[in-house]
Amino acid sequence: MSWICGWAFVVGNITITLAVNFGTTLFLAACINVFESEPGVGIFAAEPWQIYLIFFAITLLCNAVAALGNRWLPYLDTFAIFWTFAGLICIVVCVLAIAKNGRHDAAYVFGEFDPSNSGWPAGWSFCVGLLHAAYATSSTGMIISMCEEVQQPATQVPKAMVATIVLNTIAGLIFLIPLVFVMPDQAELAALVSAQPTPVIIKSAIGSSGGTIALLLPLLVLALFCGIGCTTASSRCTWAFARDGAIPGSKWWKQVNVKLDVPLNAMMMIMVVELVLGLIYFGSSAAFNAFSGVGVICLTLSYACPILVNLITGRKQVTAGNFYLGKLGWFCNVVAICWSALALPLFCMPTAIPVVPDYMNYASVVFFAFFVVATAWYFIWGKTNYRGPPTHEDAVLEARRASVISHQEKVQGCPVAVSSPPSPPYPEATAQFGNIVAAFTGSIDKNRSEDCLTLNIWSKDTPDKSNLVIVYFHGGRYSTSTSNTPFYNGQYLANSKDIIVVALNFRINVFGFSGAPITAQNVGLLDQRLAVQRIHNNIRARPGFSSPANPPAAWHSITGVSHTSMTQPTRCEDRPAAVIQPSALVSYFQPTPDGVTVFNDYKSRPAHLSEMTQPTLLGQTHNEAAYYKIPAFRQSTTLPASQWQDFSAASFTCPPAFAARARTSFDIPTWRFRYFGDWDNRQLYGPSAGNGNEEGSGAYHWADMEMVLGASEDVSGVVRSDEEVEMERVMMGAWGAFARNPGARIGGEGVEEV
Repeated sequence: MSWICGWAFVVGNITITLAVNFGTTLFLAACINVFESEPGVGIFAAEPWQIYLIFFAITLLCNAVAALGNRWLPYLDTFAIFWTFAGLICIVVCVLAIAKNGRHDAAYVFGEFDPSNSGWPAGWSFCVGLLHAAYATSSTGMIISMCEEVQQPATQVPKAMVATIVLNTIAGLIFLIPLVFVMPDQAELAALVSAQPTPVIIKSAIGSSGGTIALLLPLLVLALFCGIGCTTASSRCTWAFARDGAIPGSKWWKQVNVKLDVPLNAMMMIMVVELVLGLIYFGSSAAFNAFSGVGVICLTLSYACPILVNLITGRKQVTAGNFYLGKLGWFCNVVAICWSALALPLFCMPTAIPVVPDYMNYASVVFFAFFVVATAWYFIWGKTNYRGPPTHEDAVLEARRASVISHQEKVQGCPVAVSSPPSPPYPEATAQFGNIVAAFTGSIDKNRSEDCLTLNIWSKDTPDKSNLVIVYFHGGRYSTSTSNTPFYNGQYLANSKDIIVVALNFRINVFGFSGAPITAQNVGLLDQRLAVQRIHNNIRARPGFSSPANPPAAWHSITGVSHTSMTQPTRCEDRPAAVIQPSALVSYFQPTPDGVTVFNDYKSRPAHLSEMTQPTLLGQTHNEAAYYKIPAFRQSTTLPASQWQDFSAASFTCPPAFAARARTSFDIPTWRFRYFGDWDNRQLYGPSAGNGNEEGSGAYHWADMEMVLGASEDVSGVVRSDEEVEMERVMMGAWGAFARNPGARIGGEGVEEV
């Protein structure tokens, strides 16, 4: 069923995109012909080859914008909303106010039905006419294609789909009803060679070719916006299905262009398919009906498949959803299946009879061609290999976890939505700002794959006999970052203290923390657990390492722990349970409480600490929020210093302070520190007004770990001072001392026992 659903969705996306671009082509030709060389004769011949060349150019334009302007698409979408309503108001006001040839009465607008122009019986004529309404609404489901690029998709995507239907319904009625009031004779419109009545209706009402083209311009631009949006969505769904191995040549189509951050190969493949299918127009002037028809058929089929499965299984899969509708959901599902059963054969029908080759609806032919390709590929490859989306299969999950590899030179990163330095430049940014941010976010990584469970291992060039290992789990709020950055170069620490340093990659974002109710939860955390076990089982084979006496559960982790402050600048007990965080800092995907790896009752669980004995090292920088002001700035978010202080307290001070007190109540050795270092070569920005930056970046988030790993010159490109090198030596020593004997005092200024 997933094979049928996936292929139908991909084909539907491609053909709907084709229909949008081809429809824009025909509409443009009709708009040009509002200018006439003589009454009833437009200035543009609109020969098939001319139409195809225009279609070719529009398709290239939409693909170019979608590929090269990916980062600007959200702004384009926002602009399109205002553009739509502005154009709509202009058209409605002008056609109703001028109405050069008069207006129909309300009885005609809301009660007239004339099926004589189609040749079909009245009832069937009405049904065939639903094609264009279904065409306009069926693409709403294409929003699903963008799930992996949306924050909180489980709630935001359904909201977007429903809001789109409501908005389109309201805007469509506001647009269509005034046009029907001024509409010319229906037989005249049905006889149009262009099959594009809108330009003729508006010109009939306005009476001026210049005025008509001015009112049609907003619709033309909106059609291009629609083509760009559909191109983007179709490329994403094709990439996702290729990632599952369900499309011939998947190894090419599943590639993502890291420079453009788009699935360029899939996009180009789709463009070629559309251009080839556009050649149908040379054989039938009704090709648009074929494209829109097969698009509606395939998308409707793809929507019907999960609905049908949902009904057959008693709707059990959706009971835990955010928008469970109960009995109303049953009714909606049944209606949807009934509509789908009608739509599939209906949209293969020609729009008028008697049927001649030029006006035949070739939707069934296009649909059958795709069906043959999908069926053949299923028996060639899918029947043996395809098991549905791989993230839903426990066996595949285990196989991927088992693919953890140890290596020293090859460094790989997980697929994430990487960040980039702000544009415009951040206020008072230092010369090294761009280097530090790029390294911190992992945006310099060019090697990304979902199969990213890798270990990066460093040891001393001439190791002594040691059994000391430090394992680093990178941060990134479970949605970004990677160990494939200069930040995690463990060679300096390894050489300095004869320590084997391991940094690992694990699945993050939607791959590691999807939150989907029917899948295994928090697989990114399971990746971490498997990596530790892998290290324990295999690290002894590394030169200079003696076999560890303790199992992994007894190892001491000095990273991946929460940060806290030795001094408490605020009383955490007086703070609300949750502090509102800047929206720019909310991660797309987070761990889901499952009672196994993550719990939702941590404050009631301190008693479980009695079973633990591992000493803990906790710490924080003095100005944790300084780094987070950068992504907030990119989202045009400016906050007062007090709110940034609340953010730091809620995220980095209070929760781990609770954890530290709980550990000490069970006599678990606990160490805490606060790092104040503010070095010239590590500064992100200087003092500036606004956004709480009066003190500059200071000791921002993760600045303490730079000192421990000693890779600041690799990151910033700026030479360290002698004092900075000495401080690195002290902090490396503190970490090494804790790792070697965590029960003893670490020593060193600013570090004391709780």
